[in-house]
Amino acid sequence: MKTIGEKIYDLRKQKGVSQEKLAEELDVSRLTISRWENDNSRPTKKNTKRLCEILGVDKNYFFNGYGGVNVLKEVAPAATDNGYKIVTAIIVSVVLLSCIAGCFVAGYVALMPSYVNGLDNAAANRFRYIGIVCIVVGALALFALVCLIIIFLKRKNNGKNN
Repeated sequence: MKTIGEKIYDLRKQKGVSQEKLAEELDVSRLTISRWENDNSRPTKKNTKRLCEILGVDKNYFFNGYGGVNVLKEVAPAATDNGYKIVTAIIVSVVLLSCIAGCFVAGYVALMPSYVNGLDNAAANRFRYIGIVCIVVGALALFALVCLIIIFLKRKNNGKNN
């Protein structure tokens, strides 16, 4: 049995329509059409209905073998293995947290001798600059971690909304 992606590909080829042209008519990117055809994702109900109109097939054509599911029902995205993404996210988070902690500790250690040990001005200034640089790098790593978390949460929420 053909997948939805294979059916889209076959119909598009039969009609002599390029991915670019189909994408333009559906107001999506060419990459989106490619993802559908490779079964990496599935079209939304709106796009499925529009695909049927453009390619001249019945609304149940794409769901043959799926119990005649009506196009008006939501089409679930294709299942993907997100295990590697989760492991990668954990590793990046641990590395960033280690970088943040290390930078703040190094900054603290570098700033302390100038005050505690009463170092002369030149040595104290070097330690201050090192401390400030370490703290700035830690702050940037913290910012990067927060951005990654925001991106992750937005993608997760977008996946639930589609």
